[in-house]
Amino acid sequence: MQRTLVSLCLTLAACGERPQPPGAKAPLAGAPASDPSAPAARIGKDVVTMGEVDAVIVGSLRKAAFEREKQVYLARIGALDQIIMERVIGPKAKAKNQPIEQFLRSEIEAVVPQTSEAEAKLFYDQNSEQMGGAPFEQVKPQIIQHVTNQNRAAAFQKYMEAARKAAGVEVVLAEPEEPRVEVAAAGPSKGPEGAPITIIEFSDFQ
Repeated sequence: MQRTLVSLCLTLAACGERPQPPGAKAPLAGAPASDPSAPAARIGKDVVTMGEVDAVIVGSLRKAAFEREKQVYLARIGALDQIIMERVIGPKAKAKNQPIEQFLRSEIEAVVPQTSEAEAKLFYDQNSEQMGGAPFEQVKPQIIQHVTNQNRAAAFQKYMEAARKAAGVEVVLAEPEEPRVEVAAAGPSKGPEGAPITIIEFSDFQ
């Protein structure tokens, strides 16, 4: 029965707004959902608070909050990189009357030309087991394109690092830290009490 109820709850949640159960009452006026004393349910005269609910899923809530913060951070760092590129590379591209993308492409291609046939053959020989038995001439164009793109990507990374360093770029946007739970080293154990390293083992006896 428990498994059936859980499946039903998940189905309702996936369908959108959850219907109010019979007899449900609105939360107390002025009590936000994050307030631990806010009511989540009433069982007769007994009130189940949000604090009680959150205490059961505290680990899941911390993980969900971290994932949200991480997604926000990734979006911000992507936007920040774009802004930095525009302000660091923009003036150089403008001096040559070129869009930033065209300027960067010309700068990188000047340093890293297209991979030669000899380099492609060397790559083919070193990775022959991954070619599925295809002859070199058949996969040569794809190898040349792959190796060229790989080399230019590495060159672009170095170019941007040097440009940012020369411009004095300092990124202070902090990356969110993954939540950690303090676990007491209590219970059955082996080894000396003052050991420099303690390994905690979690077991499921079900």
